[in-house]
Amino acid sequence: MQLLLDPLKAKLLIDEQEKAGYKKLSDYLRSVLYQYIEETRPELYPADTATKGLSWSEKVSRRVDGKKAKRKERLEAWGDLIIKDETTAA
Repeated sequence: MQLLLDPLKAKLLIDEQEKAGYKKLSDYLRSVLYQYIEETRPELYPADTATKGLSWSEKVSRRVDGKKAKRKERLEAWGDLIIKDETTAA
């Protein structure tokens, strides 16, 4: 998704992002958007989070953990192959 803003409004958003303590503007905008949805359409927000079961950050965290675990498995498998290859060559 791309958002084009005039420079003054973009500066305002960046200032607000920094005041709120967010490192990335996209994280700040996501937070503002979710808060807006929760406040203006409360009947939708609980259903949305209930059906997904986890917050967005929890999903990202689990995905990152899964990728780390898969990478570790691949590295261990390669290590086992290298060790077996060295023992059979000797």
